[in-house]
Amino acid sequence: MHEYSLAYGIVMSILDLIKEKKLRRVREIEIEVNELAQIDLEIFKTALNELSKDTPLEDARFIIREVPTTFKCHSCNYEWSWRDVESDVMRELCGDESECDNPIHLSPSLASAYVRCPKCGSLDIEFTSYGVRVSRVVGEVSD
Repeated sequence: MHEYSLAYGIVMSILDLIKEKKLRRVREIEIEVNELAQIDLEIFKTALNELSKDTPLEDARFIIREVPTTFKCHSCNYEWSWRDVESDVMRELCGDESECDNPIHLSPSLASAYVRCPKCGSLDIEFTSYGVRVSRVVGEVSD
């Protein structure tokens, strides 16, 4: 259950930001969760709310958005999403897709071994989006 550890890291980072920026209150925190991270968003949000109790984040609203995984080919500059290649990659990794837990979410570096550019076939690719990130924090500065 990596949702809890991710939530803990985010809460601790924002508490550090509150001290650094001398914020009196945080009203809203926007978090982007990449689809390939395979996070249960309800468990993640519950963990964020639980970890925020009795902290300056207790009344903050967490907005969690799932964003698509995208790739870019260094050979031909083509860009595509995980959904464009998911079936092919999972079939190559697992054979029977229905019996397979996507191992790439545990080790993103595996993508460069299994995800090929659908246009030119190159393995020289990069993630242009991946993981979990805080995209926005709305707060009030102390007087």
